[in-house]
Amino acid sequence: MRHPAPSGRAGVACRAVPFAPATVPTFDVPRSRASRRRLAVVVATAAVLLVPATPAGRAVPARATAPPGQTTSGAAVHSRFVAQGLWVWQDVPAARLAAFARWSGRTRLWVATSIRPTRREARNLQRLLRRVGPHVRVAALGGDPSWATHPARAMRWARHAQARTPLRDLHVDVEPYALPGHRRPARLRADYLRVLDRLARLPGRLTVDVPFWYAGQRVAVRDCGRCRPRQRSFAAQLLARTDGVTVMAYRDHARGANGVNAVSARWLRIADRVGGEVMLGVETNPSQGCPHCTYWEEGADALTAQLQRVARDNAVHRSFTGTAVHDWYGWRALLRRAGSATSTRTLRA
Repeated sequence: MRHPAPSGRAGVACRAVPFAPATVPTFDVPRSRASRRRLAVVVATAAVLLVPATPAGRAVPARATAPPGQTTSGAAVHSRFVAQGLWVWQDVPAARLAAFARWSGRTRLWVATSIRPTRREARNLQRLLRRVGPHVRVAALGGDPSWATHPARAMRWARHAQARTPLRDLHVDVEPYALPGHRRPARLRADYLRVLDRLARLPGRLTVDVPFWYAGQRVAVRDCGRCRPRQRSFAAQLLARTDGVTVMAYRDHARGANGVNAVSARWLRIADRVGGEVMLGVETNPSQGCPHCTYWEEGADALTAQLQRVARDNAVHRSFTGTAVHDWYGWRALLRRAGSATSTRTLRA
């Protein structure tokens, strides 16, 4: 859903101080077997003691009551940087979007570009890149259900985005199931894979949005030119053709039988097995007929609390990369409705 961009300005948060590695001393290795064994013990002990601590606010640690490296259930926790994504379908001035990204801790921005980006778009994106700095990855955002059956349209958008703007990464939201009147979903899935095959040949990272139910679907794939098509996991095929997926796990709560964790669990298990990055996205805009699909009713505070819970709960998955919010317009609307002092400062024009 695309919306006109409202006015306003986001607040500013401090940046992390880069880590400066210490100088490593040199020494002669003892020649005797016993001396080398003693040295090995000392080095192993030092290696354990000198493991750097997890940066605050950037990785998801295990609970304090669990043994190091495990959750209370015994599952291993993979401590890593947790990315924070944001869809931006609107035409937003670079200064405003960069300030909002700093305030909200966004590290990945997917910014919509038109089929033929103008010079004004390119200049605004260039200013955005300068303002957010290298710690925020900005990708061109685009997509239409018709791209699944018309790959030339997807390639035209991608080539223009890379040639006419400073962006090289692509984030695609095609949603081929939304095509009106399509009656052959299995063939449509195969067509979509062929589109991604073509987009994957372009430079830069390619990431895609996927619904959570794709994890349970299969697609016919040929392992060789003359081989018969075989039914494969659609999710595994999508992961193999991209640098990562963002699961549209649009639920207004993290836990429970129909929460974000539950509907995206299969995606994470598949990605853990075959490799690939998985981000989990949530909705903030109103959703007619599906109030549990969005945080529009719950509000901004509930959004923040539930995303933190999603990040903690899914740290056991190697493929879990982070969370994302759809979209800039909806999140700002939640903050305006909250009316808190923080929201007022963040959105002040």
